[in-house]
Amino acid sequence: MHQRSQKVRGRHMKKRALKNKALSVSFDEKGLKDYVTGFRKRKKKRRQVAEKKQEEANRLKRHQERKKRRLEKEACFVWWKSTSHQFCA
Repeated sequence: MHQRSQKVRGRHMKKRALKNKALSVSFDEKGLKDYVTGFRKRKKKRRQVAEKKQEEANRLKRHQERKKRRLEKEACFVWWKSTSHQFCA
């Protein structure tokens, strides 16, 4: 009966079982070195990603402006053809 009370039932553990559980911490020197020396690399990577995002946003903005100008020219041309052929700028 005693063994049964310390078993895990579903996802719940008894307090006594938690107290008897040992805590272990592992230390990885290579991981620590990569983390400490990688600040510059990570910052550079973040900047590159942000730069690419900004370039893409600028490209889309230029594309939309060109599309808007094209539509205005077409509208002006349609208007010009339908009226008395005055110059439309």
